[in-house]
Amino acid sequence: MNYHYSISIQWSEEDSKFIAHLPEFGPYAHTHGNNYQETLENALQVLELLIEDYIARGKGLPKYFSQELNKNTAILSR
Repeated sequence: MNYHYSISIQWSEEDSKFIAHLPEFGPYAHTHGNNYQETLENALQVLELLIEDYIARGKGLPKYFSQELNKNTAILSR
């Protein structure tokens, strides 16, 4: 099954790292990396774990944001 969720990646001066947020999963769903590619890979891994956890607990998956609402956020299919 394909899932479409947002991943927002931004540079953090404070942390000197890239920070990835998974907004559909709430304010605590984030990860980081030393470069953009590593951060994206970490975010995809976290996204897979979140989806597996929601399904295992029988919790409904969050609705994904529409691309129209997030023109600056990539929608990735996993």
